[in-house]
Amino acid sequence: MYHLNLDGPDEYIDLEDSKDLDIYERVRRRHINSELGRHLFTILRGEPYESSTTLEDYTSSLPSGAIVFQPLRAKIYRILQKSVNDEWTQVPEWCMYSGSTLKEPDFVDPVELEDGTPSLEELWNGEQEFKWKTFMDCVHPMLKETRISKLAPHHVVPVAILFYLQCSQPKPILKDWEMNALLATLISPVRDDLLQIRTIALARIDARAVHIAAIFMKGLVNFYFLSAACDFPVERKYCVPWAFWDGKVFHSLYIRAKNGAKVEDLCEHKDDVLKTFMELKTLILPHMPPPLSIAKTANSPEHLSNTPQGSPKKKPNLGTDGLMSPPSTPGLEPPTSLAITKNIPGNPIHSRGSSPAISPSSPHTHKIGKTGQKSPLPVAKSSAAKSPTTKNPIAKSPAKSPKKMAS
Repeated sequence: MYHLNLDGPDEYIDLEDSKDLDIYERVRRRHINSELGRHLFTILRGEPYESSTTLEDYTSSLPSGAIVFQPLRAKIYRILQKSVNDEWTQVPEWCMYSGSTLKEPDFVDPVELEDGTPSLEELWNGEQEFKWKTFMDCVHPMLKETRISKLAPHHVVPVAILFYLQCSQPKPILKDWEMNALLATLISPVRDDLLQIRTIALARIDARAVHIAAIFMKGLVNFYFLSAACDFPVERKYCVPWAFWDGKVFHSLYIRAKNGAKVEDLCEHKDDVLKTFMELKTLILPHMPPPLSIAKTANSPEHLSNTPQGSPKKKPNLGTDGLMSPPSTPGLEPPTSLAITKNIPGNPIHSRGSSPAISPSSPHTHKIGKTGQKSPLPVAKSSAAKSPTTKNPIAKSPAKSPKKMAS
């Protein structure tokens, strides 16, 4: 979040944001004050978007959070470009996901909003209603038809993330009972009680639950990026994870839902909690895409059903069962839980290495101009997306067997 080579003061600036200042300077000052997150000023000054690894299972059918939220970022990129030079230029992204080798960035084309994309100046100087409208347009056009702006402030962002996951994809990312577990986490009375959280015992860890939590948290980073661009139609203090999230509570509720717990059980049989649950779910449910039957063909290889979807280098997989929407019965799920075990001395943990750093000597790093000056947002100008060529995965060398020690 901090750029030590910026011109001017590098400490907190106790100065009111003035509309008379240049928009670039206003963004820079708010960035130094850590108000905007890490991405807005970075992209505005022409640097790539970066997303590191998370606790995701690349062998599962769940997509990577970096890919799921790429269409959302494409709309934010257009807002930022309107604020600099109004040119249509691609934005390079260094993201880790299944199939990515990080040998070259993905180039993302900005996307115009249906009713036209405003600039940062128009948003930051605009009325609250205008900021709300832009926020909802970026998430999903149908979001404007809901009562999301009337929800409790700390529910707006997480519900918007769930709306995006379930309604803006070719098929919902989460199964119905998984969405129930997430919604129950947002309104759980246990979440605000540290003593009760400490008493929760998790005998096993579910790998899919960890992956879903990683997608949700990656979504929160991207939605904070969007909220900052729209000048926070929801206050910043309601856009942070501790306002509505606890990973241990979610994992506990996820396992209970997977074992067949009813919504009343997830809501601790409290009428007020159940009422809020239904209010949040009925905001999302009517806008989810209906299941569509897809006939199997002779050219549909069976192994594609296990391929993660959503990669820019791969087409989304519809699955071999012919259904666009996943089953909602927990009992049909294959086992994904892992027993909690201690590290065993003598078993080395093999490192996969770290992600390559962006440096001036990198062949995929483009010159952006002098620091602190207005430079065009992205790096490569093109009217069509330069989709990176699919690379074959790097073959792993066989692990060396450890030598047996003399007994």
